[in-house]
Amino acid sequence: MYRSSYLSLATAALLALSVNVSALEFHTVGYKSVGMGGAAVANSSGSAAVYNNPAMLAFSRHDVEVFLGVGLSTHDGGMIASMSELEDLGFTDTINRIEDGDITNIRLEDRQILIDSGEIIMDMDGKAAEIAPHVSLGVQIGNFGTGIFAVGEGAAVGVIDQEHNEYIFHDSSRDVYYDINGAQRTQQDYEDKSVVYAIENGDTYAAIYGIAIAEIPIAYGHAFSTEIGTIAVGGSLKLMQGTTFFGKFALDVDEEFSDIMDNSDETSTQFGVDLGIAYRPSFSKALTLAAVGKNLNAPEFDYVTNPIISKYEVEPMIRLGVAYDIFDSLEAAVDYDVTANETMMPKVDAQYLGGGLNYHPLSWLSVRGGAMKNMDASDDAGLIYTAGLGIGSKWLQLDLSGQMSMDDVTVNDETYPAYAKVNLAVVSKW
Repeated sequence: MYRSSYLSLATAALLALSVNVSALEFHTVGYKSVGMGGAAVANSSGSAAVYNNPAMLAFSRHDVEVFLGVGLSTHDGGMIASMSELEDLGFTDTINRIEDGDITNIRLEDRQILIDSGEIIMDMDGKAAEIAPHVSLGVQIGNFGTGIFAVGEGAAVGVIDQEHNEYIFHDSSRDVYYDINGAQRTQQDYEDKSVVYAIENGDTYAAIYGIAIAEIPIAYGHAFSTEIGTIAVGGSLKLMQGTTFFGKFALDVDEEFSDIMDNSDETSTQFGVDLGIAYRPSFSKALTLAAVGKNLNAPEFDYVTNPIISKYEVEPMIRLGVAYDIFDSLEAAVDYDVTANETMMPKVDAQYLGGGLNYHPLSWLSVRGGAMKNMDASDDAGLIYTAGLGIGSKWLQLDLSGQMSMDDVTVNDETYPAYAKVNLAVVSKW
């Protein structure tokens, strides 16, 4: 049952990807960073620098580099577990069976299902599950770079009216109201207290929402030699097409997500600006210090029909990085988010500290490992371990990397990581 709920949420977020894509938090993109604790600002030269830090284009090691990558991350803050438990209890079938039958004669087992389900529903308020798919094509030619970078963030969040916490049903054939114990109630009771009323009137539901942006950048990085070392600066001007989406998933019916999202998205186009800087001191060419600011102009996108919000602002993101080549076959890197940026998880901001090692003992083999952590105390994922493996010549390299949180969630007596990410890339260098 966990899998079916999981796939349903995944389908909802991936639906956004089908209409275009992007990100609110700093998503590391490329073939090294995912396995190195998310570090990318000071160690992503070449095609990945187009997205992570355009200044690093000035330090590209090859005339041409191209990478194509796909990935997916998930973060369960309890929403998937709750929906799976409701599904296993048979909540939807029970509600439908009662409303189609004799409300005054509810079966004992149905009553127990509703009691157990009620506790789960009330506890769902504010719980969330997030999914972030991405597809990237990066191209570096000399000091120039371009590509298509698509990263989406979608979430399912419980919105539960805590005042409506009793089971009171309406028998429309006789226009009378009863609770699960068979006691007759009033219409006022039904409208003021009934869980069923709140669900049917859209006050208790699972909100499916997010933002998705596809960006096409034109990037350039240039290095200046000085007495104190080499300073590289770079910038990227991006055409960004963004889509916001919102839908309500009713807890008491089996709905297709395509029906929920029908006519529930809004697409608009903006420009974005990224600026980066990198420094290699004269006393150590193995050391790189770097910083990047993404979406510095705070582009705004039209928000899907909403009486309160008309624009969705993508806030600027600033990240610092340091990288050091310990020796020719081993590099270390660390990144830190200066800004704390909103996520789709309620009350959780993204401000990561992470890093790792990249060991390439052979020309055709790279092994990576690291760790990262969101410094926001509201994030329940805990420490996240990362790893990666690259195999192949410089002409054609296959790279697989992943991330997994130390903390986990339990669904139907099975344990899963609260956060997980996988990334697959193909890289070619000339």
